[in-house]
Amino acid sequence: MSDMTTRILEALSRPSYSPIKPKVLFKRMNLGEELYPEFRKTARALVHEGKVVQGRNNTLKLGEAVSALLGTYRRTAGGKGFVRLDTKPGEGFLPDVLIRDGRELDAANGDRVMVKLSRKSTNLENAKGEIIKIVERGTRTFVGTYFERDSEAFVRVDGTVFAHSVSVGDPGAKGVRSQDKVQIEMIRFPSSNDRGEGVITEVLGPLSAPGVDIL
Repeated sequence: MSDMTTRILEALSRPSYSPIKPKVLFKRMNLGEELYPEFRKTARALVHEGKVVQGRNNTLKLGEAVSALLGTYRRTAGGKGFVRLDTKPGEGFLPDVLIRDGRELDAANGDRVMVKLSRKSTNLENAKGEIIKIVERGTRTFVGTYFERDSEAFVRVDGTVFAHSVSVGDPGAKGVRSQDKVQIEMIRFPSSNDRGEGVITEVLGPLSAPGVDIL
């Protein structure tokens, strides 16, 4: 997905958005005038693909298949994933969206995501949906505990960030030992069916050593 495509879909996904004409949308997106030809070409392509619908008076809105909202992902201690939707001053409260199991892609706590609703909230039920795109990573650096199992190396990331431990390949160069606290940089984020992959960037030391918890 191109950068211009992402920008247009994000603009159309905002809770405060009301259908407007392409030229007005372009101005509201605060893009340089030199980008207008690319904007117009991309908008036309999205309409052709059905991702964007051109309605009365040529106003634009998201197609039903892509109707989505932006927010920030978080995962609870119980393993449930939620997206807190973006709001602007005066828009009022928007309920968190419960992400269906297996539909969180490889999102981690703090990631900015695009979520598609499968059920809107009511007085009796919470909103549900699925993540269709990771817009921006909250971080790629995590701290956890190193351990080995069946001659393979893993890091159990602190907190409730991931459901599974992360594979770290061959950590020999760092001289890390089992139960050391380490810092890793994520190469491939874990998903519901993939452990993901990280690289140990720093060995903080044994958890029992003075000062390691502070580090």
